Amino acid sequence: ATATRLDALFASIGHFDEQDQQVLREAGVNPNALQGVVGTLLSQPFDAKGQPIGERINEQIGVLSLKAMRRLVARGVPVVGLVAIPQRAHPTVVACRNGLVNCLVVERRVAEAMLAESDG
Repeated sequence: ATATRLDALFASIGHFDEQDQQVLREAGVNPNALQGVVGTLLSQPFDAKGQPIGERINEQIGVLSLKAMRRLVARGVPVVGLVAIPQRAHPTVVACRNGLVNCLVVERRVAEAMLAESDG
């Protein structure tokens, strides 16, 4: 219900680092359920196809689901990915290609790394 009232959403795109793993462990998520993670959005892990990994993680950590974010993108609501670290280029490309975000704010080195990945 909250998602239908949003005018925009800003979220950091992550590369599934120790901080994300800690958040999920504290929420009771089984680490074995996290195979194939390429990145995170609102601390929710997603795979190379932009699909969420793990069941109901959004409910466990109390954030908007990736499915709800994808619906916002489809409706044309700005879902802005924020990225400042070049190591996050790959998950950012995955998020863009799979409809998790429709706008980016990135540091120049991230943009260069994303372009290099897209050329490959």
